[in-house]
Amino acid sequence: MLRSPTTTSAQLALPRTQSGPRSATPHLVSVSFTGTTPRAERYCLESTDTVRIGRGRSPAQLRKQPGRTPVLEVWLADRSVSSSHLTLCRGRGRRWFVIDHKSKNGTRVNGAPVRRRRLIDGDFIELGHHLLVFREHETQRPCELADRGRAWLTHPFELRTINPDAEATLARIDTAASLQPLLIRGEVGSGTGALAKLAHTRSARPGAFVPIVYGVLSAPLLRAAQQGTVFIEDVGALDLSRQAELTQLIRSAHARDIRVIAATSRDLKRACRGGNFRDDLYNALRRHVVEVPLLRTRPEDVALLIRHFIYEALEARDLSLYFCRCAIRALLDYSWPGNAHQLRHVLDGASAVATTDVISVDHLPPLVRQSHQRCPAATCASRKRPQRD
Repeated sequence: MLRSPTTTSAQLALPRTQSGPRSATPHLVSVSFTGTTPRAERYCLESTDTVRIGRGRSPAQLRKQPGRTPVLEVWLADRSVSSSHLTLCRGRGRRWFVIDHKSKNGTRVNGAPVRRRRLIDGDFIELGHHLLVFREHETQRPCELADRGRAWLTHPFELRTINPDAEATLARIDTAASLQPLLIRGEVGSGTGALAKLAHTRSARPGAFVPIVYGVLSAPLLRAAQQGTVFIEDVGALDLSRQAELTQLIRSAHARDIRVIAATSRDLKRACRGGNFRDDLYNALRRHVVEVPLLRTRPEDVALLIRHFIYEALEARDLSLYFCRCAIRALLDYSWPGNAHQLRHVLDGASAVATTDVISVDHLPPLVRQSHQRCPAATCASRKRPQRD
C-alpha cells in the first residue's frame, strides 16, 4: 500500500485567463514524491503524438523515427512504476488518450483506475509515487522539453510554480523600468505582496521596500522609501483624498526617487465609472499591469506546493510527513478561493492536528474535505508521531 501523496482529483473547472497573446501548447507536468528534494518537470507535447512512460533513470528524450513523428520517452526513478507503465497518444481531432500497459500497480485518472481513457485539461494521472497533470490549454509562452533545477525554493511559497502563465507573470515584473509604477491584480491570498517585494528586489533599487498601511503617506515613510519602493496593498480601498495624495506621489516619483507599486483585487475601471476611483490615478497605474493567475487555474501548482510543504517540514522541523491518497484527492478537488495563502494555512493546520506522520482527509477542514469519505484505516496506518522536546 502506497502512502506517498501521489493521488488524483476529480475533474476541475479551469477558467482561462484573458491577458496576452496565446498559442495552444499541450504539455504534461510530472511531480515526484520520491526522495527528499522537490522535483517537477514540464514536457511539451506539441512535437509528438506519443509519450511512453516507464521506470528508469535516463533523462527524457525525443526519439526520432523515420517517416513518423518523434516519440517522447519519459523515465521515472520510481520502483512502484513498471518498466513500461503507460502511453499517452494523440488521436483524431488532436485528442489525447492514456493507455495503461497492464502495469503491476495500475494507473489512475482523477482517482479512478483506468486501462484507456481520453484526457481533458486538468486531468491528474497517478502512477507509483508520481503525479502527472495533463494540460491542454492556451499558454502565454512555449514549453521546453523538460524543466529542471528551478529556483523554487528561493521564492516565497505563493510564487512557486511550474505553470507557464504564472512563470510569465514572474517574468513580466522585470520588464517595467525601475521607477515606472506597477499595478498587480490578483485575488486575496494570491501573493500580490510577495510579488511586489520580488519586483522591488529585481529592480536593484538600493532603498527600502516600504508597505503603506491604509494608504497613509506620512513624511517619515516617504523619507524611508527614497531610492526604494512604496507598496500600497489594496489601492482600490483608498478614499478619494488618499488617492489624490498617491497620484501626486506618482507624478513626483522621479524627483523623490521613489517607485510606487500597488495591488488590488478590485475592478478599478468599474470603480472609476462609479466615481469611487480617480481617473488620473487609474491612468497612471495602468501603464504596467501584472495579473496573478488564480491557483484554481493551476492544478499542477497545487501538487507542487503540497510537495514543497513536505520538503519544508523535513528541512525545518525534521518531520517526515505523508499525505494519504484521500487527503491529496480532497486538496486537489478544492477550488482554493484564498489561493496559495489558504493552501498553506490548511497544510499547516493539518500538520498541527495530526498525531501520526500521515495526514488523512480527517485532518482537513470541512470545507476542503467536502464529500470525501473518511480514510480507510489500512490506508492511513502509521506509527504514532513521537513527541518532540
